[in-house]
Amino acid sequence: MTALAADRKTSMKEGELVAIPVAAATTIYLGGLVMINAAGNAIPAADAASSKFAGVAQDSIDNSAGAAGDLSVQVRKTGVHSFVAAGLALTDLGAKVFVADDQTVDLTGGTNFVFCGRIDVFTVATVAHVDISTGAFARTHGVGQIQSPDGSDLATTQTLANEIKAALNL
Repeated sequence: MTALAADRKTSMKEGELVAIPVAAATTIYLGGLVMINAAGNAIPAADAASSKFAGVAQDSIDNSAGAAGDLSVQVRKTGVHSFVAAGLALTDLGAKVFVADDQTVDLTGGTNFVFCGRIDVFTVATVAHVDISTGAFARTHGVGQIQSPDGSDLATTQTLANEIKAALNL
């Protein structure tokens, strides 16, 4: 390839919202945490192996009678969202949180350590305001997998840089 010698029009997609095909016999609720299973389909988030955090559902989809991919769900991959949590303190600002179920996050990581973001705002001990921008998996865009020390996949090199900064308290 050669360098540009003139202007070039490129296509661009924000990437904040993505449509993900829903797994067979699955219902996803508006505002719920969403994961992508090993087959590449959206499922309600859970502390489950072989699935990656995708984001937050922007609509309710009932594919309970459908086959995988019959319907798709719009998923937001960025922003600060509120989820159920327990035992949070002001000192947890910036802490990593992990998926417990489709409405709950925790600090411990459960069994499978499904990373979904970092605590952005503290208000009460039972609500986690989570910045999911560092947790949303970019598989739908074909981004390569880079793993952080806790085993969570990082979507981009910039996310890796942010993880390194956070680890070094920069």
